[in-house]
Amino acid sequence: MVEYLLTEGKSSENTTEYGILAVEDSGQMLLIDSIAENRSDVRSLCEMLTELEVELCHFENVVEDYLTDFCI
Repeated sequence: MVEYLLTEGKSSENTTEYGILAVEDSGQMLLIDSIAENRSDVRSLCEMLTELEVELCHFENVVEDYLTDFCI
């Protein structure tokens, strides 16, 4: 099982940007940072990934498709 966690960081323009850290039971991790500046949208994406039980190998593709199709 993979847990998807909201991350927070600062951009070069000193604005807050949010990303997602995926952590697998085995300890393997994958981070996509600076997805969007809207915390609520990225949190919703985390919840969707968790609810759908997206495997780590599909994580990047699902986020890319989400950003392309739903434009956070």
